[in-house]
Amino acid sequence: MREEPRIPNPYQDGFPALLGLVALTLILAVSGGIMVALGKWEAGLMVPVSIPFVLFGLLLLIVWLLGELQRRRIVAFLASDRPLVRWTYTSAEWREIMDVKWEDEKGDWRTMWGCLTGLFGLVGLLVGLALAAGDISFSPPILDAIIEIVPGGLIGMALGALVGAAIGLAVAGGNYLALRRTHGRSAPGQVALGATEFYANGEYHRANSFIIRRVDFQRGTPAILTISTYIPRFRRPPEEEWVIVVPRRMVELVQEVVPQIVVSGPDSEEW
Repeated sequence: MREEPRIPNPYQDGFPALLGLVALTLILAVSGGIMVALGKWEAGLMVPVSIPFVLFGLLLLIVWLLGELQRRRIVAFLASDRPLVRWTYTSAEWREIMDVKWEDEKGDWRTMWGCLTGLFGLVGLLVGLALAAGDISFSPPILDAIIEIVPGGLIGMALGALVGAAIGLAVAGGNYLALRRTHGRSAPGQVALGATEFYANGEYHRANSFIIRRVDFQRGTPAILTISTYIPRFRRPPEEEWVIVVPRRMVELVQEVVPQIVVSGPDSEEW
């Protein structure tokens, strides 16, 4: 009997960001409770203040449950005879792959944080201008009215940017921590290729949700297997590419298996 492979939850890289949002909204809910207890807020305000915490908590639970379901599918696939070829990277091979991934993605969190801060700042600016404009008459002189609404817009922009920075810190910081954890993970990754399904880069894809459109194998240093997939239920389905590094010791076996992978050509579905 084949030993059951040890596979982590495939969605675990998203947990830090969600946990950050849960913590952030929990702080908001607790702060609202304190304000109500001090008599500063009405008790009814606790409902909208608590909703984000409940929603993000439920989202975290749902993502974890879906990840566990997917993990069981992965384990069943790896423990079966469906893979045509499989391998586990050596520690040296895995470290090289992770180093490349780290160099490519280590700065992405800054961009995400900046974008969220700027986006919420813009929304705050527009809301602030709208609220300020509602209390001002725009009868001549117009310039004086415009000058009067500017402080409201600036305050709204500052508050929006502050909210965006807090949310961005939770999301971008969580993604950064997930990337750091992945980079430092000691257990090498596994790859398994089946006729209509594959497991690679910690993700599993099978024919009932994705269809393989193209398979391209380039022998080089390193050898690269690229699998293009799409979702057939959409009229113009989004296509995605999965890049798999093939160790030198597996090149010949992968070369033999590639023709056995079931590919749906560009004319097999209506675009």
